[in-house]
Amino acid sequence: MTVTSVTTPRKIYDGNGITTNFPITFPYNDDEDLVIVVHIDAALNETTWVNGTDYTITGDEVVATDAATIDTGEQLVLYRETPKKQETDLQKNRRFSADTEEAMFDKLTLMVQEMGDSVERSLRLGVTSPESIDAEVPTPVADMLLGWDSSGTSVENKASAGTLTTTAYTVTLLAVANALAARANIQLPMVVADMTALLAYTGDFDGQPMITIDDGNRYTWDIGNLKWRVVSGNIYAAADLPAAADLTVPTGTWAYDTTNGGFKKYTGGVWSWGTHSATTSINGSVIIASAAEVTTGTDADKPVTPATQDNHLSACKAWVSFEADTTILADYNVASITDNGVGDWTITFTNAMTDANYAVIGMAKISGSEQRVVCVSPAAGSKTTAVCRVTCQDQANNNEDAEMYVAVFGN
Repeated sequence: MTVTSVTTPRKIYDGNGITTNFPITFPYNDDEDLVIVVHIDAALNETTWVNGTDYTITGDEVVATDAATIDTGEQLVLYRETPKKQETDLQKNRRFSADTEEAMFDKLTLMVQEMGDSVERSLRLGVTSPESIDAEVPTPVADMLLGWDSSGTSVENKASAGTLTTTAYTVTLLAVANALAARANIQLPMVVADMTALLAYTGDFDGQPMITIDDGNRYTWDIGNLKWRVVSGNIYAAADLPAAADLTVPTGTWAYDTTNGGFKKYTGGVWSWGTHSATTSINGSVIIASAAEVTTGTDADKPVTPATQDNHLSACKAWVSFEADTTILADYNVASITDNGVGDWTITFTNAMTDANYAVIGMAKISGSEQRVVCVSPAAGSKTTAVCRVTCQDQANNNEDAEMYVAVFGN
């Protein structure tokens, strides 16, 4: 092996609950050098996987035992950790082996790449930082914080973190997603930018868009008077409107007419009646069926998107048209075809099936009038979530090469 490129000894894959095969994209000497396969869940918890239990190494791929353990929002991290030792004993006055020497240098190069990866992922001073800066950290002290000293040239232990207190006010701010929600939580007036964004929102809350603009009072937009009004029904005069509520309504805004009941669209100085429903434009809103709902087919009132339609049981999960030499003519969800011999091929799926209980149908294109049978190979491991092995046989049960057409239905 000659290490001729600078390859990061680390690869991160996003999980989807389906994929089980993860290519190893960097060189390594032994399987044992892949010391850690780390699974990071949504809470950033890391779990070290065990070879032979949680995964196996097949060719240049790590194959997870259970795809469901790497769900959407989680990550699988592969990285190399070459043992930091030199086991080659070069004898004095002996002939050198080019392979032995190259293996030594290759191993050193792999270790240098790993050290470089660690350095790149560490806290470092910028190249323009003064040489006088001392970045060595002091001896750890329980509950103390680290910080730069008064000269800004060295790190020291600061005030104890144990003296910090979290008030109910702080908890309230930390419990929400953004500044708008924080102001609403502590009942501070909204700013113009917040309400401009609210007016552009096409949804509704209990039939009427509501906001809070001062000490806890709730307001809805009165279309007939082009003013915010208190939920109780009192309409503010223009002079009495809170300053934050006196703003220009953006063209194209949908709002609920609390006087007449129904939605109107602002087209620039004029409010027009319209239907607040889903269209091909930005106006309106709908609830899209989830992948799970499409799979079960239990909700007939939700539309399906192209990204979820293939989850329905009636949908073909994979199909392929290929020649006997494994040339793929056309396909869906097929990564590759492997030739196992005459009339015998293995189909590898791009996205694995949920289980191996899927149905396989196929046809073969051959010359002559004799019929051919396309079936799943009886060989062990020929039908898994990741691959399906098929054969083409004549009437005498002899395998025969042909142009093949195979489709898969299931989960």
